[in-house]
Amino acid sequence: MKKILGIIAWAILTASPVFAGDPSNGIWKTAVSEETGSWLHVKVYDCDGLICGEILDAYTSDGKISEDYEHKGKPIIWNMQINGDGTYKKGKIWNPTNDKTYSSKMALDGTSLDVSGCVWGLCQAQTWERVSD
Repeated sequence: MKKILGIIAWAILTASPVFAGDPSNGIWKTAVSEETGSWLHVKVYDCDGLICGEILDAYTSDGKISEDYEHKGKPIIWNMQINGDGTYKKGKIWNPTNDKTYSSKMALDGTSLDVSGCVWGLCQAQTWERVSD
């Protein structure tokens, strides 16, 4: 009986999206800045049943990694709830350019991730492109 219960528990845990990894997980390239031509690579991952993201690298307009980027490794997405249909809601996103945090939602569309955030009715949106899983 214990063996059967163990097998059932294992099947449930391995089928769970939290343990299997969400489709949004991976490395994403943010939109290129209109002002500077720079962009970020963001690692999106599961965190306690939610989606989070951190800044991996910053790139200059000529495509080189900015070695002295002060925000490398910092959280940029947190507490994003998984809807299960490729959409995400009620998260937070931080814009390192203006140091503002926005209420955020995301939508996955193939190799694109539409990310938007609002604060006090002012909203911004970007489309990020998948770099790798």
